[in-house]
Amino acid sequence: MTKKIRIGIDASRSRDSLQKTGVEVISDQLLRALDTALQGQDVGVVYYTPEKIAWLPQQSQKIIRLPRLWTVLRLSWELLINRPDVFVSPVHELPFFCPTKTYRVIHDVAFLRTPEAYSRFHNWYLRFGLRRSLRICEKVFVATNHVRDDLIALSQAAAEKIIVTGFGYEKKNTPELRQALSLQNNMRNKQFVYIGRVETKKNIRTLLQAFAVFVDMHPDYTLVIAGKPGLGYDAIQKTYKALRQDVQDKIIFAGYVSDERKYQLLAESTALVHIAHEEGFGIPVLEGFDFELPVIASDLPALREVGYDACVFVDKDDKDAIARGMQQVVTDAMLVRDLVQRGRERLRDFDWQRVAQSMIVW
Repeated sequence: MTKKIRIGIDASRSRDSLQKTGVEVISDQLLRALDTALQGQDVGVVYYTPEKIAWLPQQSQKIIRLPRLWTVLRLSWELLINRPDVFVSPVHELPFFCPTKTYRVIHDVAFLRTPEAYSRFHNWYLRFGLRRSLRICEKVFVATNHVRDDLIALSQAAAEKIIVTGFGYEKKNTPELRQALSLQNNMRNKQFVYIGRVETKKNIRTLLQAFAVFVDMHPDYTLVIAGKPGLGYDAIQKTYKALRQDVQDKIIFAGYVSDERKYQLLAESTALVHIAHEEGFGIPVLEGFDFELPVIASDLPALREVGYDACVFVDKDDKDAIARGMQQVVTDAMLVRDLVQRGRERLRDFDWQRVAQSMIVW
C-alpha cells in the first residue's frame, strides 16, 4: 500500500489577527487555492499556525504557540520531531530544520536592486534567507519572469530550480459588495489613491512631489495615501512638511485601512497610483483594475508583466512625468475608457487555481 504523502504548509502569515498587506493577502489567497487543489490529491495536509485560522479546515491545523521567534524555534522543532514529506513556505523565511522536499515562494528581490531602501540588518537578513532558500529548496516559486531573471542574474540561482507560477486575483468589486457597502456606481471623487505600505521602497516621497506639481494645474484634487508606516516614514513626513501648506491640505495619510475602507477608496477615487522603486508583482495594480480605475504605475519590468497595456507607465524618478500621467487620466476620457476596458480584460489572466496547480510538483 502506498504511503500517503504528508504536506506541511506554513500558514502563520494568514492568521486572522494580522493587519494584512500584500504578502499576507497573497498568503491567504494561495492557501485557499492550495487547499482546494489538494483535496483531489491522495495527501495529508497540515497547516502550521500560532493561532487558529477561521477559514482553513480546523482538522488540518496544527496550533503551535510561541510569542517570539516562532519560525526559528517552534516551527523548526515541530519539523524536526514530526517531519512532513513536503514543506511549503508561502511568504515566510524558512525554519531552521526543513525536509528534503522544501518549496518556497519568493515574492521579489528588491533588496538586491535597491539596498538603500532597507535597513542594513534587514538587507543582510533578506540576503541570508535568500541564499539559504536557494541552497535548501528543491524548487522556488516566483510570480513574474522579472523576479526569475533577477534571481539568476543577481544571486546566481540555478534556472531549473525556479518555477514562474504567476499570482492570481480574487475579484472583490461585486454587486453584493457594492450593496453591502452602499457604494454608488460611477460616483467618483476628485482624488487619487495609493494603497500599500508607506515606506521608502514604495517611492512615496517622489509621489508627494509629483502631486504638488499636478495640483498646481488641478487644485480641486486630493491624494489619499492608505497604508501603515514602514522604513523611511520619517523622511516621507519630512518631504510632506516641506510642501506648501495648500498642497499639504490636499494630502491625506489615512494609515492602515480595513478591507471595507479600502474598497470604498477604490470605488470613489479617480485613479490609482503605484510608482514603487522596485516590484516583484504589484497586487494594487490588479485592485485598481478590479474597481475600474485607470492605474498610473512605475515603468518596471514586473509591473509591465502585470499591467501590460492597461496602465499609464511613468518614469518613477521623474516627478514631472508622474504629474503628466496624472494629468492624462483626468483630461483624456477616451484613454480612461480604454484603460478600464483593458484592465477588466487583464484580470482574467490571474487565476489562483491555476497557480496552485502549477505548484504541485512533488
